[in-house]
Order: sequence, then C-alpha cells, then structure tokens
Amino acid sequence: RILSAIGWAAGVACLTNLIIGEAAYAAYGSMIGPDILATFPRSTLSTVLRVLISILVTFAFPLQAVSASETQGRLQQHHAYPSLFIH
Repeated sequence: RILSAIGWAAGVACLTNLIIGEAAYAAYGSMIGPDILATFPRSTLSTVLRVLISILVTFAFPLQAVSASETQGRLQQHHAYPSLFIH
C-alpha cells in the first residue's frame, strides 16, 4: 500500500511537470532557453532572483534526500519491503 502511494505520488508529480513543460513550450516555443537564469534580463531584480533560485536549488535537494532516507528507514524497519535506495 505504501509503495503504491509512493508510485502514484511520483507519477502525478512527473505528469504535472510534463504538462507544465509542454504548455510552456507551446506558448513560448524556441524562445525558451536551456538555462532559465540566462534568459533573465540584466538588472538588480534579476540578480536577486538568480541568487534566490540558487539558494532554492541548494536547499531543495537535501530536504528531498532526508525525506527519502527517512522513508527508506521506516520501510526497512518493518522488513516487509526491500531497500528502495542505495546507500
């Protein structure tokens, strides 16, 4: 049941990102660059936004990694499921 919920959550997140990406490409086409930070105009506000996005990316991965590690630990405590992640 837990693995089913995890699978559904990952699937919904993937589908949501795919839909948003496709909608953005349909709206803006080739104007979308490979690097979102490079598409910002040169200004003080853009510099502040670049810093904030960098901070967001820096701290988002550890939050997800800790959550995934805790989930793995809880699943392994019950010995009902094999390891989901490689240490």
